Amino acid sequence: MFSVLRSFLGFVAFLNFVSLSAQQMVYEVEVLGMNTGTLTVNRSREGNVTRITMSTEAGMNYLFGKSEASFSSSNIFVNGKLEGSYARNIRDGEEIRFTRLMCSNGKCEIETKEGKGKLEPQPELCIAAIFFDEPKGIERIFSEDWGRYLPIKYIGESTYQVTMPDGKTNDYIYKDGVLEELRSSTPVGKARIRRKKD
Repeated sequence: MFSVLRSFLGFVAFLNFVSLSAQQMVYEVEVLGMNTGTLTVNRSREGNVTRITMSTEAGMNYLFGKSEASFSSSNIFVNGKLEGSYARNIRDGEEIRFTRLMCSNGKCEIETKEGKGKLEPQPELCIAAIFFDEPKGIERIFSEDWGRYLPIKYIGESTYQVTMPDGKTNDYIYKDGVLEELRSSTPVGKARIRRKKD
């Protein structure tokens, strides 16, 4: 009986550990004033390893047809450094971009639709990570979507702006250190991605 009780208490402790070391945030995607989908980010930690995933599904009917988009990324950090990342960006059934990043001993190899190459220095942050933590003092950030570093700057009122390779910008707005809203440009108009209230 004692061993059963000990096993049960161990299981309860494990569940408490899992719930304490895992976080999920869900955001509503709104384009042209219409709710078009959701974005979900998850972060889990075990020892010195942190995994952050992001997924979004959005669809919109408009005058000339329908547009659907999805994005997913999976990122593994070890001792505060990004060791591996994989991301896919799909629009209307076509893969627009993909990125594979693998790092070892501070050296990173990257593959995108444009080909293979090296990335320096090894990233400490990626876009998915700044949903959970305000990027104070950061001047550039690794984009798992684009497969490269992008400039990021503080523009005031807990808001940071990331400039895309095509010149468009995304504004990240924080409340109490956590991303509250993302304002982004899409092919069909401006998107507002707002955190759902619990």
